[in-house]
Amino acid sequence: MKHHKYILNGLLIWLCCGQQAWSATPFEAFEAELSAIKTETGQLALVQQTEAKIDSWPAEDQGRFLHKKGLVLEVNDQIEAAKTAFTESIEVFEKSGRPNKYWAQSLQDRSYMDYLLTNDPTTYCVDRETAAEVARKANAPEAITSSLVYLAFCFRTGFDEFKKGLMVLEEAATVAREYELAGGSTAMIHNATGNLYRANDLHDKAYEYYQKAYEHWLELDDTQDIYNMLHNMVGESVKMGKWQQADNHIKGLFELAAQHPEFSDFTFFAHYNEAYKWFHQNQFAGAIEAANMALELAHTTSETYFINVLEGIRVVAYFRDQQYQRAGQLAEQFLQSGELPESQRTIDQQVRLIRDFSLGQYESATEQLWQVLDAEQASKQAFIENAVAAQSLTFDKTLSEFQQQALADKLRIKQLELAQQTKQNTINELELEQQAKQNKINRLTGFVALTLAVALAILSWFLYRSRRFYLRSSRTDFLTKTNNRRQVFALGTKQLAKAKTNQQPYAVGIIDIDDFKKLNDQYGHDLGDQVLKHLVNTTESLLLGSQQMGRMGGEEFVLLLPELDEAPAIEKAETIRLTVAGSQLSHNDQQVSYTISIGVFVCQGDLLDFEQCINRADQALYQAKSQGKNQVVQAQPPADYKDLT
Repeated sequence: MKHHKYILNGLLIWLCCGQQAWSATPFEAFEAELSAIKTETGQLALVQQTEAKIDSWPAEDQGRFLHKKGLVLEVNDQIEAAKTAFTESIEVFEKSGRPNKYWAQSLQDRSYMDYLLTNDPTTYCVDRETAAEVARKANAPEAITSSLVYLAFCFRTGFDEFKKGLMVLEEAATVAREYELAGGSTAMIHNATGNLYRANDLHDKAYEYYQKAYEHWLELDDTQDIYNMLHNMVGESVKMGKWQQADNHIKGLFELAAQHPEFSDFTFFAHYNEAYKWFHQNQFAGAIEAANMALELAHTTSETYFINVLEGIRVVAYFRDQQYQRAGQLAEQFLQSGELPESQRTIDQQVRLIRDFSLGQYESATEQLWQVLDAEQASKQAFIENAVAAQSLTFDKTLSEFQQQALADKLRIKQLELAQQTKQNTINELELEQQAKQNKINRLTGFVALTLAVALAILSWFLYRSRRFYLRSSRTDFLTKTNNRRQVFALGTKQLAKAKTNQQPYAVGIIDIDDFKKLNDQYGHDLGDQVLKHLVNTTESLLLGSQQMGRMGGEEFVLLLPELDEAPAIEKAETIRLTVAGSQLSHNDQQVSYTISIGVFVCQGDLLDFEQCINRADQALYQAKSQGKNQVVQAQPPADYKDLT
């Protein structure tokens, strides 16, 4: 939307009423300019040009600018620089001492950068706890919900951690329900709940919640989060041995990757999941092929965790496929890449075993394997003891599920104990078998490969972490619960592109409430809020199919009317106008009515983009206002307009 309308209206208010016109803050003016730039590199250039000017800005505007700078750097794959920008934003807000949602968001986004850079919960979870505290103090419902969902990912294995995670998510759900937050909040909570169940090996429950999140994202048509949930459901299907189900989800991943080349890492993760599935089916040749294809695309993702996991899987797959020399080479390369975070230490141990074995260190390799098994047994035993000790708490169904899982873990530990009974015998065999080196290698290879498979099956949850889930910002207007400006432009751009492809008309409308300021002055802002909500509820009740509306700001709204030509678009606008004009609101025992003006433009050709179509409708709206208000005016196409027909 161009600014001419706001400038003109402000001038008229000043001349007629003697009041100061509203003006945007420095950050809001910058953000409007940024939103008009369509390329990521162009946005980065504007950020760099603007940064020198912010010293004179108010503190909150400085903090918001630095946060926005971090987001722009992130989409340009400058992760370290993005983290620095978020840190600078946090420092500005800390200095001001006034909690707000942008401070909480900067903490949350910095935690995500640390996740990408380190995958170390001890680093990024501190920021998530602080973000939740700041959001609560600011009384910002959307920020509270988002920060709590992020924080829930910090609670992992064990009953106490599981219980804390559920409590955090319960608080998030309560806030979302109380403030009637958009459907995306529910989806995020379901995703985080699924992650909590998955971390504790309750894979059927994890899959159930991932599926719920998936269905919510489908309703919202959020491509990236639809993909994320398919990614998660593949992992849980594999854990449960439901191979056909896993194949169906992998097929969905490849289809989305083909349909949306703008998401450059989709193909990497599709091959990643394919390799993961083949590996756990003991189809090691297929796992090797898929892993190699994925790793050729490793440059498309910033999530180094999954790259490391895939490299570890590939090493073990080569070993299990009896390609020992290649496995040893890749193991050496993997171990030279640097220290892995604690969450990936098990992968490091497995690969180190294969490297040592390839170098002929048979006894040390075997001993190392048993250390892994011993550590796993101790971990599982501690979990069981905690779950049993908490039995008396009667934590309704959740506790029952954990106790059932504990029994299953007992059975797995019994299997480990049986395997350990052969430890000494194996070592003795290695000491005695000196005369036939090749026979010794063949025998030990079979033993180590089998035992390694057991260890990897037990520890497989270390090889999988949740795909980033989060929705970078709210897509819903807080007051009216309709689409906000950002979502309007996202939906409109997508719908217009589809209309051009299918050679269909596409109409847009701009709605403006007549004399809205006079209503506020006469009756108060409470009535003004009621009018805004009433307009949204009335309009949305008249929209059909894929037709949508959204709030551009103030008393101005947008209509998105796919497949409507001139006559039906005008008819739809007139219906909305007449319905609004014929309705009344009750306020302090008074019946209050209001009217609206609507500008309509039909984007029937291929010349204009979505923003240009909006500007045409805006011009028609200005004409409607000039002609007396409470009317619908259709904008005429430009002289060089190219009709598709």
